[in-house]
Amino acid sequence: MPVTRDISVLTHTSTRVPLRAGQALHVVAQQLGVDLVVTVSAPDGAPIVEMDSPNGANGPESVWIMAAADGEYAIRVRG
Repeated sequence: MPVTRDISVLTHTSTRVPLRAGQALHVVAQQLGVDLVVTVSAPDGAPIVEMDSPNGANGPESVWIMAAADGEYAIRVRG
């Protein structure tokens, strides 16, 4: 499900996605002139992965996870 939001260097956006144990989540943040960092956290709030690839301010930031437990996983994208 594509979501489009504008993010500047000093802002962030977040959303929650319900997953069942064993389901996969693939997040792609398309960088268009702003270097982005993508963080995915477990239902208990513990960070699972943070991605800031060395491609600078252009191109995709891509994260894959496999849900270990049922619940809402948080996705945070910040500049």
